[in-house]
Amino acid sequence: MKIRFLGTSHGLPEANRFCSSTMIEVNGAVYVIDAGGPLLDMLLKAGKTPLDVKGIFITHAHADHMAGLYGFLDTVNWYYKQASVKIFMPEQKVCDLLSELLEFVGNRPVDISRICWEIVREGMFYEDENIKITAFPTAHLKKLGRPSYGYCVEAEGKKVVFTGDLSQWLEEDDYPKAATSQETDMVICEFAHFTPEQIEVYMAKTKTKQFWFNHVGLSKKFDRFEAIREMEKKFSYPVHIACDGDEIEI
Repeated sequence: MKIRFLGTSHGLPEANRFCSSTMIEVNGAVYVIDAGGPLLDMLLKAGKTPLDVKGIFITHAHADHMAGLYGFLDTVNWYYKQASVKIFMPEQKVCDLLSELLEFVGNRPVDISRICWEIVREGMFYEDENIKITAFPTAHLKKLGRPSYGYCVEAEGKKVVFTGDLSQWLEEDDYPKAATSQETDMVICEFAHFTPEQIEVYMAKTKTKQFWFNHVGLSKKFDRFEAIREMEKKFSYPVHIACDGDEIEI
């Protein structure tokens, strides 16, 4: 299983970072977690096309996690006629609005035989010949009464946990139990909504071979990148900062 960070920024793109998007490759098939940056452009840069993509899995309906989805699907709908992709979205309303936009702007109906919307549900919700994905809820949008998820991805005997966006109240046990209850090969954690002191409590309980911070935000109160560098000295597993284009094989 290969993990490639396509975009690693937080709420806003930066000069050297697109918003959140991560590519998983297993046996030549591509799966994408979030599409905050220009997804099609990023895939092409990574040597992939929509023909390689089997599934796109959105953690929650914020623009920095799904803004690049429209351009990707519009091109699939009119140009990549042999491409077929499933898009897993936490909310049906977003599927409906995107479909309406695709039809209105593209002036053509959405080919639902190739662009297939499905709704994420808690628990194991996707499995094919390459990969299995389990969703767990997060509290990121809890106060708005809307769903948000993190994912546990299993392939080739390996297990990777994507926290998704968490809340500012990690003391409410928002951190995924999938990362603390059993050994994983990799944890990919956001770092835009809480302090180093909050996350370190949970990192001390985490059982993993490597820990990567993604979706690293900016803060006026402290330097998040320097905080991560300090964390590298505190834990038994290696701690890394994800950059756009980084690729890891596990």
